[in-house]
Amino acid sequence: VGSDRYKVPLVLRLADNARSTNEPIDQVEIRITGDKRRLEQIRESDLRVFVDLTGFSVGSHTVTLAPDTVALADLPNGVRLEDINPKRIVVRLE
Repeated sequence: VGSDRYKVPLVLRLADNARSTNEPIDQVEIRITGDKRRLEQIRESDLRVFVDLTGFSVGSHTVTLAPDTVALADLPNGVRLEDINPKRIVVRLE
């Protein structure tokens, strides 16, 4: 079992009628763990972290970034998101 760190894009999913008025960070650092052979198959350029904000109302929100609150696309079976930094971002919606 191994672990790797990556800097990957952070993608905010907003409701159709909402937009972010501040510039939250656009990259996060993640640590993923799993079988070494599977980790070797991962291309950093394929990784994206998604945060679903579609249910959020207008205003300022502190959003917790954690393995159970974000989605990470295209991870092989047996590989999981272990850690994410920063742990929080502030998003202003209008």
